[in-house]
Amino acid sequence: MSERCMTCDCLKVNKEETQEQQRKSETGGHDFQLSIQQHDKLLQSLPNGLIIISKKGKVVHINVQMENMFGYRKEELYEKDIEVLMPERFRARHRRHVTDYVVNPHIRPMGSGLELFGLKKDGTEFPIDISLSYLTTDDDIFLMAVVRDITEQKNIEHKIALNYQIQKTISSVLKISLEPISLEEQLSHVLDLILTISGFAMHARGSIYLVAHDQDQKTLELNPNLAGIRAFLAWSYAMKHMYAKALAEYEKIADQDKSVSPEKN
Repeated sequence: MSERCMTCDCLKVNKEETQEQQRKSETGGHDFQLSIQQHDKLLQSLPNGLIIISKKGKVVHINVQMENMFGYRKEELYEKDIEVLMPERFRARHRRHVTDYVVNPHIRPMGSGLELFGLKKDGTEFPIDISLSYLTTDDDIFLMAVVRDITEQKNIEHKIALNYQIQKTISSVLKISLEPISLEEQLSHVLDLILTISGFAMHARGSIYLVAHDQDQKTLELNPNLAGIRAFLAWSYAMKHMYAKALAEYEKIADQDKSVSPEKN
């Protein structure tokens, strides 16, 4: 057999192998899409968002919850890179994660402790939690993610943490209000404490000021950002002043009692 014939035979074999691989790929993709269509009602009924991507990171299917969550229609995301649904700063790293996951697929449940964020069509970022799984065909793999919007959960956690900080600060403010130091020193300490509360702007420093002062009560006002503590500060300083006044009255009465009491022989 001539060298030319051997070359032609090799080319023919390679062409047949390529066609066979392409046929398997197309058949596998067709079988997968057919399976998705057969189970679409079940996927659409899930309470959370569901997205399925190819091993190249292309979107092949999402359910209606995913559409509502991110603001896209299914047709807008089909064959798009999955990274379009995440903030720019995470995209390059996520592409590497997809590659690594394809090599070593595994199940990752929700609540894994990762700080994850989604990006809506309108550019809004929001916190999400994701569980990962995978589907396999004869010669292909698809990545499946269940996505949950945890904005409300994060807001509740923030409120609980903030309320704890405020209560802790209020307790410390009460102690400061009873210390035998000047009003200026007390205010300085109180402001330092308030500024340790996360979410309170730094420009609030120095915004506590005296608006009324009589012999019975000191009334303090705060920047509107700190309005939640305004009433307490006014009360605590009023209580301190009333306590001092009551003590003075008691000492005065005690002195009077001493002055009128008969001297012992």
